[in-house]
Amino acid sequence: MFFGYIILMVLCIAHYFLLCGYLYTYGTTLTAVITEFGSTMTMGAAARTAYTLVSAMLAIVVGWVISKRSAKLCLIIGSVSGIITSLLLIFVVNSMNAYFFTLAVPTAMMTAFGSGIAAQTIISKWFQRRRSVCLAILNASGGLAGFTMPGITAWLMEKTGDWRTVWVLVLMGSILCLVLSIFILCDSPVKKGLYPDGIVPKEPEKQIKEAVKAEALKKTDMLRSKVFLITLLAFAGSNFSLNAVTGYSVATFMDKGLSLVEASKVLSIYAFVNFFTRLLSGVAMDRFNPKYVSAVSMFSIASACAIVPFATSKVGAYLFAVIFGFGYGFTTIGPQSIFLRAYGVRNFSSIYSFEVMLTGFISTALSIFPGIIRDMSNSFDLLYIVIAVMTLTGGMALLKLNIQKQEG
Repeated sequence: MFFGYIILMVLCIAHYFLLCGYLYTYGTTLTAVITEFGSTMTMGAAARTAYTLVSAMLAIVVGWVISKRSAKLCLIIGSVSGIITSLLLIFVVNSMNAYFFTLAVPTAMMTAFGSGIAAQTIISKWFQRRRSVCLAILNASGGLAGFTMPGITAWLMEKTGDWRTVWVLVLMGSILCLVLSIFILCDSPVKKGLYPDGIVPKEPEKQIKEAVKAEALKKTDMLRSKVFLITLLAFAGSNFSLNAVTGYSVATFMDKGLSLVEASKVLSIYAFVNFFTRLLSGVAMDRFNPKYVSAVSMFSIASACAIVPFATSKVGAYLFAVIFGFGYGFTTIGPQSIFLRAYGVRNFSSIYSFEVMLTGFISTALSIFPGIIRDMSNSFDLLYIVIAVMTLTGGMALLKLNIQKQEG
């Protein structure tokens, strides 16, 4: 068996625990956290804002570590940060200030270093012909986490009465990721004496010339290009939609009368559908221009969010989850596919790290508003209306892109 598939498995495990261990437990535990600490939804949103801001700043650090050292080192740092985060949340955090700090520093390091840029860079080196499919499989592990984590969290909270319990699971996962990252993970097939996809290239000289061509692109030219700027703004909207759904959909539908278990099923249903669409996204990105796939996906997200103000029952809530899961699943490798197509593998980690950083800054600027909207209006409905407008506009902008395929 090609060793690249073992690498993919390790990265999927890291994605499940180090990114989704926080992403899909925050929303389910948030109400219990602010109740225990006597805080408000605005402060809960502020903690997530701090996390998003630090994550955005760390993205460029991750890109630097990959270029100067290795992507493997990033996974090791992310695993250690996951262990520290879990221990703090289980044994130390006893106030909103401590919770705020834990989300802003070790949690941000866990998610920024533990998956995302580093994992996708490794996959892009190990796979060429199967790159889109393997990126889709990596992101599908997030869909699996989204399907299982909210239900596990809600079940543990009901059984133990303590929101901290789920972090025991994340702690064990972080330890596993650390061991796998140290002893199994490898940045590139070259270090194992292998070729991408396990296939010996037929035209090595041609591939070298194409790689040199890709390498000649200047970062400043890429950052000023329409492809980068429109992709950045479009996917900032979809990224914010995910932050809103994972962070506040449980609270949104509890406000509409659903129980904790019923509201948590919104995340689980979204993630169940999302799991399959993430898998299909790789095939779609291979067969069609990624700008068309991404645009249609954003139109789906917009239609899903437009439903929320009118969703006053389980049926409406679960319909939202299905449509949003379908739409978001196809956006997960959207910017990666666009950048790989436009700029090539050699430029991917540098340009993608900038996109992640700037998208994070935009999300940070927006992430305080959900809590404010909820505290002022006793409803999150306005939040979903804003997201619908953002994603609809982003999808229309993507359709206007002219992407010239860059080899290498």
